[in-house]
This record gives sequence, structure tokens and C-alpha cells, in this order.
Amino acid sequence: MVNNGKKLPTIGGWQTDITNSSSPHGKLMQALNENQQAVVKNIRFRSILGFDMGQISSALGWWLMKNYDPKTRLLNYGSYHIHITEELVHDIFGVPRGKIEIKETERARSDFHEVVAEWKTQIEDVESSRFTPVQFKTYMQGQIASGRIFVLNFLLFYNTLLGETATNSTINMRFLPALCRGSKS
Repeated sequence: MVNNGKKLPTIGGWQTDITNSSSPHGKLMQALNENQQAVVKNIRFRSILGFDMGQISSALGWWLMKNYDPKTRLLNYGSYHIHITEELVHDIFGVPRGKIEIKETERARSDFHEVVAEWKTQIEDVESSRFTPVQFKTYMQGQIASGRIFVLNFLLFYNTLLGETATNSTINMRFLPALCRGSKS
């Protein structure tokens, strides 16, 4: 794989271009209305409202891939090792911790999962539900509602930008089946 004329390094047999911009996150947080901000605070994501990292450089991404062991959850920083725990992530980023473990499915299909079907009711054309993060940010900025669909949209956006983007660079809906219809967990 080549990026801007440079051959990308191989890690674990894979060549990957690591470029991630979190600026859509900051722009969306600034665009939320008062009711939407209140909902974000109510679902315990208050700290996310002021969180804006901008673009994450490829060099930092490669350094993290090289120095982080997901099996041991250790980040190797020279002679120091930082154990990345749920508590540490919560303490640093303020990410809420609930009592329900959220496991992603291989694929989020509306014909098998009622929450995915519920989420897709807002989208007239099923194919248009394959948003990129930037397209989804623009879609969310056009919303004024602050109900359950807004909460699902916010969680999708958050999970995609600060969690994991799907392999085809669209929003990551694979955690939606772990949620229950009408659940406030």
C-alpha cells in the first residue's frame, strides 16, 4: 500500500493507512441545541461535549499500533508500561461505564434486530443508511429532535469516531443489537 508516494509499514502482515480526523466530532458537539446537549448530559456523556482532538496524525497512529498490545492491554512507553483499563479510560475521557456489557455483532441487520430496525425508520432510503462519519455528522446537524432516535444517532456517531469505524468507512452500527428497545442503560 502506498500513501502520498510512501510505502506504508507492515504490522502483523497488514498494511494500513492510519489517518483519522475527529474534527467532525467537535463540529457536531458545537452544533447541538440546548435540548440535545441536555440529553447528552443525561446519558452521562457530559465530558464529550467539550472534547475536541482535531486530527490524529498517522505517525501517532502507527506508534500506538506498534506499542500497544491488545491482549495484555499494555501501552509500551520505553521503560514504562501503561495498563489501559476501563477505569483509566473513564478517568481520562469521562466515558460513562454502565452495568451492561456491549458486544458488537458481526453485522447489524434490521431484519434480525429490532433496535437496528427502529434506527432505520428515520432513513427513507435503506441504502442511504450507509453514512460516512462526515455525512452522518451533516445529517445529525440537520436534526432538532432530542428523543430516542437522537440518542441512538449520538451513540452511533460517538462509537464510530472514538471507537471503531466499519471497514468500509461507514458508521459502525454493530453495537446497536446489544441495546434494547426502550432501554435507558
